[in-house]
Amino acid sequence: MKEITKEFVEASLHMADNGQSKASERELELHSTSSRRLKSLLNNLCSKPNTRYLELGVYKGGSLLSAAIGNKGFEAVAVDNYSYDDREPKKYAPKGSIWDNMKSQLESNIARYADPDSGVNPASIKVLQKDWKTVNWNAEKRFDVCFFDINPVNKDDYVTFFDTVFLALTDQATIVFSNYSNQQHANDLESVIESLDSFTIVSKEQRISGGLSDSTQYGSGVLVLTIQKNKAKGK
Repeated sequence: MKEITKEFVEASLHMADNGQSKASERELELHSTSSRRLKSLLNNLCSKPNTRYLELGVYKGGSLLSAAIGNKGFEAVAVDNYSYDDREPKKYAPKGSIWDNMKSQLESNIARYADPDSGVNPASIKVLQKDWKTVNWNAEKRFDVCFFDINPVNKDDYVTFFDTVFLALTDQATIVFSNYSNQQHANDLESVIESLDSFTIVSKEQRISGGLSDSTQYGSGVLVLTIQKNKAKGK
């Protein structure tokens, strides 16, 4: 995939702000914790041919399929252990089990695109039923775009992301972090980013929503970070 430029990210956001992408009503209406604008943004960011996409916290697949639709050569890895659902009264599945309805709905949503003319190739999507912290990232081809949509989230999770998942990203990559409208999460994320010297920031854009789950804007808010990895000293 060609490098992601600041201009490309800005254009992707501008289009999403105006509800423009290849995502149709079918994808935009899929049950999801992501808003319509956020789904459009992910689709736009993945529009370069042969984009490799990573989604952490795939839930029922609404954002995943929105990222995929109509994008040539798109490949994805989606990770979820189905143990947490904010819309369930108890939030966490009982110890040793999962929210089966979450997993079955994800599988059903992907299966709806089995038609070769659907705009999505299900064979290009790999779903890992794992805690994202336990994935062997060295075994995966590198990713151009990553959507970090982990809930609940804390500062240690951001540190772990940059210590592990970051290594699986291409030398120039875009990361979309959700929950940015939450001031504590935003402060934690910014603190972690500022502490690192492993990359140079190419582009840093944000969209703050009116609430922590604003369906008319960008859901819980997003930080869109495009980075260029710095070469290790001595290399």
